[in-house]
Amino acid sequence: MFSVNFFSEDNGNKPVAEFISALAPKMKAKVVSDLHRLEMLGFEARYPLRREKYFEKRGRG
Repeated sequence: MFSVNFFSEDNGNKPVAEFISALAPKMKAKVVSDLHRLEMLGFEARYPLRREKYFEKRGRG
């Protein structure tokens, strides 16, 4: 199992976590669900959850 870690600024702020918290409830639920799947699947995750050279989350709107 993998762990999803958000970027943290020097002062402790986490802009990505703040952005996700500000999303509309339906979109927030989708993003959180995708992040949980990414944690469970790790390197086994396929596009669109994971890009080949970059380990990043991409949402579909």
